[in-house]
Amino acid sequence: MPHQQFGRADGAMGAGLGEFHQSQESECETPAPALSREQARAWALEAGFDEAGLVALPHAREARDAVRFEEWVQDGHAGTMQYLKRTGEGGQLLRSRAGVPFPWARSAIVCFASYHSAQPRSTDAAAEGAGWIARYAWSSKTDAGGTRRPSDYHKVLLKRIKALEARIREARLPGGLGDFEARGYVDTGPVVERALATAAGLGWTGKNTCLIHPKLGSYGFLAVLLTSLEVAEKEAREEAVIVDPTLEKHSSGAKAQQLSAKVSARLKSCPDTSSHPETGTRQTWKPGTDTSSHPEAAIQQTLKSCPDQTNQYSVADVYRPSVIPDRCGSCTRCLDACPTGALIAPYRMDAAKCISYLTIEHRGPIAAEWMEGMGRQVFGCDICQDVCPWNRKSPVSVDIELEARAELVNPALDWLAAMDEAEFEQRFNGSPVRRAGFLGFRRNVAIAMGNSGLARHTLKLNEWAEAADEGLRAAARWALGKLS
Repeated sequence: MPHQQFGRADGAMGAGLGEFHQSQESECETPAPALSREQARAWALEAGFDEAGLVALPHAREARDAVRFEEWVQDGHAGTMQYLKRTGEGGQLLRSRAGVPFPWARSAIVCFASYHSAQPRSTDAAAEGAGWIARYAWSSKTDAGGTRRPSDYHKVLLKRIKALEARIREARLPGGLGDFEARGYVDTGPVVERALATAAGLGWTGKNTCLIHPKLGSYGFLAVLLTSLEVAEKEAREEAVIVDPTLEKHSSGAKAQQLSAKVSARLKSCPDTSSHPETGTRQTWKPGTDTSSHPEAAIQQTLKSCPDQTNQYSVADVYRPSVIPDRCGSCTRCLDACPTGALIAPYRMDAAKCISYLTIEHRGPIAAEWMEGMGRQVFGCDICQDVCPWNRKSPVSVDIELEARAELVNPALDWLAAMDEAEFEQRFNGSPVRRAGFLGFRRNVAIAMGNSGLARHTLKLNEWAEAADEGLRAAARWALGKLS
């Protein structure tokens, strides 16, 4: 994986999981076990993740996030996803706060695993009659016999989360960790991973509502380990810093904070020009000007004009605040590109209109008003991420358990339509694609056929137009009408 070169953290075990301070002032006073960001992140990378952050619970923006989630559900934007509407004994939505289902939770380690590949994007030109399966569902791995098989990211990443938990439990540290509660989830638990990831410093929530990491982009899975362990008191009070371990000279959070303070001071006094990440246009920076939409560019340019402040290393490579500023700027490419208008406003999605929801979560007939906008998507949708400028230079993942299956990239609709249920199960057993179900998958293929404009699909569509399943039947009849 991209960050595995950072290796094991055995040499840091003496520093422990947190601020143990080796306090020996009184034999009666034993420091409470606590997690530190640096060690938690090192162990997450060791477990196989690309990036990780730690946040104390409840976090500073939890109340705000809870209100936003509650309003989103109340406005009907969750569609038919009833699991998002589940409540606890007190009537609160389970996913509104981690403390509702897990009152013992005091910290969350949030992990990021990239699934970016070197394959084309859905917005690139494709062969006539090609469908689209979402990039995250291409995952596969080679078994012991050398055969490539589908891999389910839920299982792959949950195994890593369990390895992370085991690593914490086996730690031998001053004061000991004692026993602690823990729960690990990968898209299956009553937590909003994206909100916790933002609070843990892994990125910001983009206008397409995806988490965007400043270096890794948004093609990533999130996994969460909730624990009853406290975060070291000092770290819980201060902003986190995510340090690039390749810059060992500045590996401490304190040093990064000092460098950050120097840059902040220089930003107020040193002329600067900065480049917006979306447009690439140059903008002259003046004292007092808001650089929140492109702070890293501002920092980089300031360092070029005032190099004496850096001691040879760029602060932009070292400093990451716990809550990374929104860097979407004035860009609206995701909103403009969404074919069904699911992005009803910046940072707001109506899931009931989202192609990913329609092709995966929704059961039965799809409203005719959304079918044309679905285009050639047969499972999920990548459009709002494929047009995002932050994904242009994100590194390609080399995760051997999440490698892309070439046959699923721009698959021919004829091939997908010819699959019977047995072949569907054989090809997608262990793959996220199975979540749509065989009939749901055929329904999606029928809609893509109608949007293809290819008359050769009418033979199969005529067959499906008499299907017993209402969703498939309605989609096939709509597609026939579209082709005629």
